[in-house]
Amino acid sequence: MGKRFAFAVCMMGSAALVGLGVWTYLNHRLWLRAHRLDGFLLLLLIFAGGAALALALQVRANWADLSTDDMLRLYARRGGLMLLVFTAISAAFALAGFALDLFAQRPWLTLISLLLLTPLVLTGIDMARNKIPRRPRNLALGYAYYALAAWYILGVQALFIPLLFLTGPVALILAFLTVADGAARLIPSLPVSGDPILCKWTHIGPPLCAPGLAVFFILYAILAWLVFRYHDQALDFFADGYQVGKETLSAMMRET
Repeated sequence: MGKRFAFAVCMMGSAALVGLGVWTYLNHRLWLRAHRLDGFLLLLLIFAGGAALALALQVRANWADLSTDDMLRLYARRGGLMLLVFTAISAAFALAGFALDLFAQRPWLTLISLLLLTPLVLTGIDMARNKIPRRPRNLALGYAYYALAAWYILGVQALFIPLLFLTGPVALILAFLTVADGAARLIPSLPVSGDPILCKWTHIGPPLCAPGLAVFFILYAILAWLVFRYHDQALDFFADGYQVGKETLSAMMRET
């Protein structure tokens, strides 16, 4: 009788917990929606209802092998663990929806926030999995490790991709436009007049147009030569710095 009474109490407690959540969702839906918590609570209620049903079925399937204490421990431990896990999953979905909504409104702020928070999250995951010792200094070192992996690569890309684009496709387009514009001016039958096309784009008047174009193309040629002459060495330099930085931080985190 004590075992059946304990099972009934556990069942009623589970039902009351889910019922309280349903009552909160139905009576405070507008407030929850205004604070973007309605989806989180609804998903958590679905998970909680499924967990309560799964626990009840597990107890009934192992009824003969479970004592009253075993059943109470099963509800306390496994039920509590399932509730924590489902809360974390629901929160993750809610945060993902919030991040997407924020990204639609403020994309740059969202990207910067993700860049700042991602190293911290990855460091916490590594500590939870015991990949790195759980020490306060390792939280800062782990953050620096993952920040180096993200920010360093993004910084190198932000430097090299524009340079390669400017000295590659853009250079070819500008050279083609300049040659085509100059060739058109040599053909009397073509109605071409005024300043060259690049001078019009940059709003440089006639006195400075010719010398300005000359200086521009000289500097552009120097930049293109530097990029294509030294880009391999520059990439090796940045790659070596990246590897040394990761190895140094990794060794510091393993130190006792």
